[in-house]
Amino acid sequence: MADTKYYVRGQSDSSYESMTKEEILTAISGTVPALDSGFITIWKEQNAGVGIKLWVGTTAQYNALDPKPTNTLYIRTDDRSAQDIADAIQALNDALDALEASLAGYAPEDHAYSTTKYGAATSSNYGHVKLITNLTTAVSYPDGTAMRGDLAYFIGQRFSTIESVTADTGWKTLSVSGTGWSAGTNTPQYRKIGNHVYLRGDIVAGNSTPSVQPISAPYAPTKTSHVIWSTNSSAVFAPVTVGANATVINDDMNKYDGLTVHLDSDYFTD
Repeated sequence: MADTKYYVRGQSDSSYESMTKEEILTAISGTVPALDSGFITIWKEQNAGVGIKLWVGTTAQYNALDPKPTNTLYIRTDDRSAQDIADAIQALNDALDALEASLAGYAPEDHAYSTTKYGAATSSNYGHVKLITNLTTAVSYPDGTAMRGDLAYFIGQRFSTIESVTADTGWKTLSVSGTGWSAGTNTPQYRKIGNHVYLRGDIVAGNSTPSVQPISAPYAPTKTSHVIWSTNSSAVFAPVTVGANATVINDDMNKYDGLTVHLDSDYFTD
């Protein structure tokens, strides 16, 4: 049985032989592979057993059709809908590429990095730092490195300990009180290095019990200490008690009256 022939009626009311329905469906399925296969399937199902016409023309010609015949596949030669979408997508991609290029070199929001790419801190500029986790290597650390907090605390504690042992007040003038007692030619002085207190200089003795400063913290000992002061008399030595409240000579004061007492001695505060 011969295939059924289909004809298309032109604008001059003349007829042109068309493809068969099967040829049209085959052509569509074969030349438009990008179409959704579901669309082709539905289109075939909806038009099974129905003659399909193929119309080709411009949008203006299509709009002028009145009425528009049914069972017709219309192809508008000047329809740019798909191309306009493709052009818009390409323009968007171009804009994104340009934006990415303009942001080149700027740091992202999360920009921790293994190098100094995003700017290292210096003594004059703010910037990123890499934490030092140990100090066992004798190296010169570059700009952009900082000590971790626990290490800084540890070193601070060590320095406090060292300072408590080595802190030096320098020599300070020692005051003397008591009837008849006064500073000698060599100014009486004291000095504290760590927890070690040194005394030097002379005082001229009176006939009363003297009180030699300093007697208060941080120069006074936490426990009573005993030292010996010499005098300008080879026969007289002064036994001295250095306590938390006073530094006194524990002896008959009359025998010291008028003598020069040498303070050269030392004691510990703890």
